[in-house]
Amino acid sequence: MKFHFALLFYFSLFLFSCDDENETANSEPVTSIPKIEFREIRFVETPVDMSDSLIVRIKFSDLEMNVGLDDIEYIYPYNQKHYFSNKTGQYFDFENESLDDLLTIKNIEEIDTLPPFDPDFNTCFWDLSPEIFLSDGFQLNDTVYYQFNKYHNNIFVDYWYKNNSGEYEFFDWREAFECGHNFDGRIPNLTSFNQKERFPIQIDNFSFKIVITSRSSGFIEYGMTSFGFKPLFGGKDLKLRISIADRDLNVSNVVETDIIQIPL
Repeated sequence: MKFHFALLFYFSLFLFSCDDENETANSEPVTSIPKIEFREIRFVETPVDMSDSLIVRIKFSDLEMNVGLDDIEYIYPYNQKHYFSNKTGQYFDFENESLDDLLTIKNIEEIDTLPPFDPDFNTCFWDLSPEIFLSDGFQLNDTVYYQFNKYHNNIFVDYWYKNNSGEYEFFDWREAFECGHNFDGRIPNLTSFNQKERFPIQIDNFSFKIVITSRSSGFIEYGMTSFGFKPLFGGKDLKLRISIADRDLNVSNVVETDIIQIPL
């Protein structure tokens, strides 16, 4: 059994490598701006008490392999949330502004463009437990205005489903589930692989299965799990639009997947 698994593993790496080599001769020059190409989308149905999976595979290239983030990278520009200054309206400057300049719930009456605050509902704009720590080590006890930082993640996935009018409509996960999570994700740090000599190399990292085929290219398989796929999209046509960003926040082209129908 172990022999068969090993054989299948190396055979899959061989196929990835051949795919990459066959396209190299006709492909455009690799640049420092990441580029992606769609390869596959598939739906994996599981037993009733388990979440289903939607899996996409893309080919990517980046001249310096400047792609991916470590789990511990949470400071600017990869922070999860942006807080704002009540003086400038720009991102709050933690080094040069005082906490009195932080845009909080106290400013809601004087700044009429702020969204309303309702403590009974989860909100995408007001942080009741901001990740701001004082000099004494205690966490700030205040309600602070924020916006999500796109570049906390580096793979961006938009869901589009065919509505009853026959048109494709964007499905906003955050809006549908009161600021719930969407399916943007974090490709693990791949920067060290631009120094390797032997390829292909496979990396398994939670939701990602990655095959590096050269110092500047490879394949990313991203698995998204949810109990909501069938209740939301069962019997409907669905497609995804995907892009990635490198560590310098250069954003790739957008690719669109094939249309897939989620079973009822």
